[in-house]
Amino acid sequence: MGVYAQALQANMKDIGIKVTLKPVSYETTLSMRDASNFDLLIWNVLAANTGDPEKYLNENWYSKAKTNQVGYSNPEVDKLLTDLSKEFDAAKRKDMIVKIQQLIMNDAATLFFGYETTFLYSNKSVEGLKMYPMDYYWITKDVSKK
Repeated sequence: MGVYAQALQANMKDIGIKVTLKPVSYETTLSMRDASNFDLLIWNVLAANTGDPEKYLNENWYSKAKTNQVGYSNPEVDKLLTDLSKEFDAAKRKDMIVKIQQLIMNDAATLFFGYETTFLYSNKSVEGLKMYPMDYYWITKDVSKK
């Protein structure tokens, strides 16, 4: 059982809520997630592999999205997401994204545990390997072996 689950269980106990941890396989987790068959689910989501969270926000927080497994619904977030898809000014997009994120946080729609430290190791014969801000690693023409 992961450290996040154990920490959540302990914190909930502190406020009088009993949480029973149920470790399941990855496949079972996917099935439960897709069927919205859970009370609490710890899920790792890679948010913005493009540097822009619009796709992530739409998939997880737009009320009519098939991938909105938690059933989140906020008409203001929906309108902002619709408007975001038509906005091309970077500064305006940033302001809209910040507002959307704040609304989701204000609604307590999810708990964000944070980000784990990531390490990238390679054999010393590998050159040109880059570490990106997200957990994506691209093998490109710039990666080579000595």
